[in-house]
Amino acid sequence: MALIPAMPMRFLLLLLLCLPLGRGAWGQMWFRPGTLPVVGLPPGLAGAGGLNAPQFSEADLDGDGTAELAAFDRSGSSWQVFRRVGGAWVAAPDYAALLPATNNWALLRDYNRDGRTDLFTDTRGGVALYRNEVGPGGAPFFTLAYDGLVSTSLAGGPLPMYVLMTDLPSILDVDVDGDLDILTFENAGGTLDLHRNLSNENPGQAPDPVRFRKEPCYGRVFETSTCGQYTFSINCRVGAEGEVPPPVPPGPRPSPLRPMHAGSTTLAIDLQGNGKPDLLIGDVSCKQLYRLVNGAPVGQPAGITAVEGDFPAGTRPVRFDVFPAAFTADIDGDGRQDLLAAPNLYASGPLETPNFARCVWAYRNTAPAGAPSYQFETAGFLQTDMVDLGANAAPAWLDLDADGDQDLVVAARDRMQPDGTLRTGLTWYRREPQGLVRADTNLLGYLAVRSNELLPFAADFNGDGRADLGLLVQRAFNRSVGLVIPVGTTVGPDGTALQRARQDSLRFAFLPGDYPAFADFDLDGDPDMLLGRDDGSLNLVQNTGSAANPQWGPRQSGYLGYPPGINVACRPALADLDGNAQPDVLVTMGNLPTRLYRNPIFINGYTAVPDTLLYQNNTFQQADLLPTIFFQAPSFTDLNGDLRPDLVLGTSNGGLLVYENQLNQPLATATTPDRPQPRLLGNPGPSLGLSLPQPAQVRITDGLGRQLYLGQWAAGLHPGRWAAPAPGLYLVEVAGPQGRTVLRYVAL
Repeated sequence: MALIPAMPMRFLLLLLLCLPLGRGAWGQMWFRPGTLPVVGLPPGLAGAGGLNAPQFSEADLDGDGTAELAAFDRSGSSWQVFRRVGGAWVAAPDYAALLPATNNWALLRDYNRDGRTDLFTDTRGGVALYRNEVGPGGAPFFTLAYDGLVSTSLAGGPLPMYVLMTDLPSILDVDVDGDLDILTFENAGGTLDLHRNLSNENPGQAPDPVRFRKEPCYGRVFETSTCGQYTFSINCRVGAEGEVPPPVPPGPRPSPLRPMHAGSTTLAIDLQGNGKPDLLIGDVSCKQLYRLVNGAPVGQPAGITAVEGDFPAGTRPVRFDVFPAAFTADIDGDGRQDLLAAPNLYASGPLETPNFARCVWAYRNTAPAGAPSYQFETAGFLQTDMVDLGANAAPAWLDLDADGDQDLVVAARDRMQPDGTLRTGLTWYRREPQGLVRADTNLLGYLAVRSNELLPFAADFNGDGRADLGLLVQRAFNRSVGLVIPVGTTVGPDGTALQRARQDSLRFAFLPGDYPAFADFDLDGDPDMLLGRDDGSLNLVQNTGSAANPQWGPRQSGYLGYPPGINVACRPALADLDGNAQPDVLVTMGNLPTRLYRNPIFINGYTAVPDTLLYQNNTFQQADLLPTIFFQAPSFTDLNGDLRPDLVLGTSNGGLLVYENQLNQPLATATTPDRPQPRLLGNPGPSLGLSLPQPAQVRITDGLGRQLYLGQWAAGLHPGRWAAPAPGLYLVEVAGPQGRTVLRYVAL
């Protein structure tokens, strides 16, 4: 029964006696946004989390008459919001916490003209629309209004509105009639569809329900498979249902094995100052933006007559390794719309090498009125004031320079090198009284090693009472190797006193994606291992040897109810969060809710109920679950000197997020939003149940989007109603009168 048969019984009894007898005596765990004290970076941006593929929208989320800048990052499926304070941008995580979780693309626009910015986003290749309503305390509350917008064809039949998940549509008032239209590439690729909003066609008609009519072949232009080559004045023949057979441009036909449309970004914008929208197009296989000139006479349907590359002209043009996207926003507060550009990627690849640490290019609009005139401003808008190291930032805290405080070591991949290649390396921030000082950007020289991934961790592996620096080093097609770099009594400012280990110091069969955390679970004086894996499992491994000569016992899988087979990376972190001298376990799994296990007993077969992690939203006086972000690499350290470990998360965007531990501090907010929400029952577990505040349609899909169940459920409790066919991650869509909610169910 016990994980550690040889553990003295007195130690097990001591652990049992130290455990609190009731959850009510523990105090609620909750966190609030914190700051990362990096010397030379403004506190309001240093710990904002980084940017990789942001999609920018302006939105007045607090109703004060001034627009915030919201960024949905495609690569991390995460929101960041920035506010102007004293002429400078600062991160506003309280605002970002109010925005719904979504994927692929998201744009904020006011569709119903009520002065509150609504949300258009992806839903299984279609377009979902969330209405911005007034929530508790006046905070924005986004309710699903339409789960899949529909157009009508010219013949009157319904047509689902289609936006390829890789694409980014343009949403604006194309026909200048006061309502929002949607412009996107049609599903076969090559031509553009205009979904014309008909809300203002009849005087006095309300903007809801929103109605669209599909008008194909916008601008009479065809995009070929070659970057920058377009065919103009094509013959748009309309079929019986208002569809346009894809025209065939002159020249050789494309290979039938190559998709004609693999992904495009579209921004309709008046670049001539004549009231007619031109187009800025970015394509998945192209490095620059192309300006498509609308040469149609005023009052006539759009007609694209020319294409121009190297945009903007007369300054440094937008150039990304692949797939650029363009956005407009007033970035300097002068009332004129400036231009922002960023790559529209999920991640880097063998042929895509974007400089993710400096990937947001800003262009200032210098024209006083009329047609915009863009001048290049910076290649790292907002990023130069953040810790943004590329992608997949993973932090570790230890006293690297032996001065009695915790320094920061951050591993990050996709760091751009002078030769144009992307590498993985370590950055060391030394803790000083004034804050964290960047001491070495290539600690131990790992940028030259050509590692796919690096993961730092800290534990005392030689029994000298000081934490050493451990690394998991993964190279292409190789397993990870556990290396331990002993930390001596002194270290130079460039880390020269550290010697890079060249052997597998831990002698454990690590796999790519492993994420270890260490503590002396059995109280025998050496570090044991809690190991998260990419298959979703959490494993407990006892060190039966010593610190200097570790010997690892059998791997106990499925600890705390995390078995293999979920295929969402499980990443643990250990710290004494409640001050009782016992390690607590925090577990992150991608975009699933973060969980905390208080004082778990480290024996095989032990199960525990996770504690709720609340997020204090002081701006809008409410509490909610702690926000999540893809590739969470959790770590703990006391950043503010209050003797409570704070949570520092590494993000897929190459940055860090800070949440201050507020245990036993007053929760000076209102309760969670009072609108009842559907809740999962038995998650994780072998069968799914739901608590429904109202009747709803329930749809269950697997990780590939395949529908496994569809049915109508009554309001009330439904324990154990649906049995999962196999262990894994499932998406549960609950659609009712108050909107649509997507829940994540983990089957065991």
